[in-house]
Amino acid sequence: MQKILLFFIVMLLSGTISAQEKAILKAQAKNQKKQYHYFENPQVCAGCHWDKFARWNLSQHSKAFTGDFFQKQFYDLVIPSESLAPELKGVKDGCIGCHAPSAYLTGEMVPEKSPVTDNFMKKTDGFKTRADRGIFCDFCHTISHFRNDPPFNHDYISTATEAVDTKFGDLEFPWSPHHETATSEIFEDPMMCSTCHNELNPYNIWVKATFTEYEESPYPFRNIVCQTCHMQVMGGKPAKMGITRPENSDHWFGGGFSEFVEGAATVTIKLDREEFKKGELVNFSVDVQAVATGHKFPTGSTEERDVWLRLSLVNSEGEELLHIPVPANPEDPYDKYFITSNEVVAYPSHSKLSQPI
Repeated sequence: MQKILLFFIVMLLSGTISAQEKAILKAQAKNQKKQYHYFENPQVCAGCHWDKFARWNLSQHSKAFTGDFFQKQFYDLVIPSESLAPELKGVKDGCIGCHAPSAYLTGEMVPEKSPVTDNFMKKTDGFKTRADRGIFCDFCHTISHFRNDPPFNHDYISTATEAVDTKFGDLEFPWSPHHETATSEIFEDPMMCSTCHNELNPYNIWVKATFTEYEESPYPFRNIVCQTCHMQVMGGKPAKMGITRPENSDHWFGGGFSEFVEGAATVTIKLDREEFKKGELVNFSVDVQAVATGHKFPTGSTEERDVWLRLSLVNSEGEELLHIPVPANPEDPYDKYFITSNEVVAYPSHSKLSQPI
């Protein structure tokens, strides 16, 4: 009995830290100048949260920095644009603040370009340690609050330190053998998303206003928040040693690509009549309506708010016989109707029709 008691006393003493160490950690938590190693890597989290890691690993959050489209846009467009006008100096910081937040918090505004880019639904090994982690577990779960109400322009406050920090989440009575846990209401609040999905540019123009669009929609009055759709509830255990919970959020963060768009909008083809003769000219129109979005459709960054509608003639077996091009608008030569051809698409990584950028 004495040996067992001594063992627990030794374990307790080995886990204590001095007052000086506590003061250092408190200062690190408050200071928004971080180091990369303050954040645990995603594969560490996978040890207990393997299912959430697997879903995150397929998500666009995991590819926020290494995604082929962002890599092309950031290094070939954003960085060169900073020399065009004084107002654009430092515009790259806004990109990194949301696409590689751990890099932003360390002050590395031009991280090393990713040698291998990720693309849509590509599973990686998760062994990422710096900017390539994108938006990852320990970044989100060490956010305590925001500077603005509602938040915008990556105004999050991180409590990350060199120690194993307390992780915040939305579950009641959380527990972990690896880290302290705490329940935080911000993880059930759409403002958690607003910090990166509302953006004011250097000219005081809202170039991204998804959260504002949400506030103006009927969804807040129905108590439907961003997480309701983009982190859908599923049953199961949040961690492999945890208890089964009826509410266990998915971490795929579905968004603006085909799997979600197909459920967000309806497409109706209207014909002027039902029967046609061979070789006869057919007149028709296509009506697209957003029916299940808590924001505008499409939404997101102004320069990327594009929807592509593919029109094809198919036979009774569903085989494509002809891709139907749409003629140019004679009243507006810049109106391309956002229709793809068989070869050209805007986001190659999100399509099976062409190779990534």
